[in-house]
Amino acid sequence: MARFVQMLEKSGVYADQNFMIVPQHGFNLVALRNGKDFRINHDGRLDVQEVRFNQVDRIANEYVQKRAVGQDSMDQLTRLRTSMYGTILPAARAKLLQVSAKGAGIPVIKANHGSVEVRLDVGILRRKEFSVAFKLVKHVNGQGAIAPLTKFHTADAQRWINQLNWIFGAQANIYFKLVGAEWVSIARTLGQPMNADVFKKTIVPYKHGSANLTCFLVGKYKGDENGVHAAGTYFGPEKVCVVDDGPHCQFFDDWTYDSFVGVMAHEFAHFLGGPHHSRGLLLLSRGIETCELDKQLVAQLNPW
Repeated sequence: MARFVQMLEKSGVYADQNFMIVPQHGFNLVALRNGKDFRINHDGRLDVQEVRFNQVDRIANEYVQKRAVGQDSMDQLTRLRTSMYGTILPAARAKLLQVSAKGAGIPVIKANHGSVEVRLDVGILRRKEFSVAFKLVKHVNGQGAIAPLTKFHTADAQRWINQLNWIFGAQANIYFKLVGAEWVSIARTLGQPMNADVFKKTIVPYKHGSANLTCFLVGKYKGDENGVHAAGTYFGPEKVCVVDDGPHCQFFDDWTYDSFVGVMAHEFAHFLGGPHHSRGLLLLSRGIETCELDKQLVAQLNPW
């Protein structure tokens, strides 16, 4: 049976929902599995081209350069090239399609062979970008010295941004720009794990002056006194979030990202307007969570 499928994990193709995203003025890749003999039809808001063998390296490089930076980009490029070459082999009996956006809305790609038709809705998404600052907290320890509460360092911030930009950029055309990463020293002793009330009263006033979102690292964090929102919390009115140092393995299970990045992505998704849901193994799930999005979550974060 012919079916549209993604070329790479978390790449904005939602096969189970017959949906994919394409960045406005950009492109995405999708494969039509078992579709070698199918004819492709689409309207003028899309440009759909079948990828040939001699185009793979160029297109794969351009794809990854637009979505990933840092050391992870080479791994993504290797995986994508391998997947692309495997798809265009004659034995695969598939079509590899480069889908570029020329308009707006949700145009449809149709693949036809005889009486069989396979459809794929294409959400053309504008790019959204938000500025982010990280604040890592120090306090007065039991010996009276200023000491870090978190195990992380300011140098880690760009790596987090790179990971978040693949999670949200490739899946929803949403990107984050790092505008600051610095230590904040509090001239008092702070308990561990820190509760939400102490965080709001003592830490939130140190948020970045102009960033769209400030993310704090305070070591161990427990949410309120009943443990609600333990591991991380987003405070909407203040545009601030806090993330526990981790791990949080009992409710996060993703092949690509660890639970610390998963909780951070969860809080960033709340900042973007996403609510909790019960639709399965996805970001913001009330059960076991991953960094995968779905069509409904994409629509909530970046409507077309």
